Amino acid sequence: MDTAEFQSGDPLTVYAEPVGFAYKEMDGTYAIDLSVDFELRNTTGQVLASQDSYTALHTVSFNLIREYQTSLSFNLKGLQAGNYVLKVQFNDENSGKSGSFELPFSLKETPLQNKSLKASS
Repeated sequence: MDTAEFQSGDPLTVYAEPVGFAYKEMDGTYAIDLSVDFELRNTTGQVLASQDSYTALHTVSFNLIREYQTSLSFNLKGLQAGNYVLKVQFNDENSGKSGSFELPFSLKETPLQNKSLKASS
């Protein structure tokens, strides 16, 4: 499995296309209601951070949407350089079903900015 690499302090953006979600019919429209949980672990499996209902995704359409895309952003500031796993779980509020995936990634030290200074005489 490939591991994505980020600089320490950079946000981690996850693009996802949930499938198999249910619709809630309301007054001639169709609603998709998903909540998202996440869990951040180190390589030994220790949970470093987690949050249920990190965000809620709600979409209403006059047509049944077959393809659904979303982007999620995670702030990694303060996380030390190393290897991690991000687990993202989508919960379908209309059906009670859920699905998840895990993304291994590594953080590298942010290089120091080397600025030359000129001495004034």
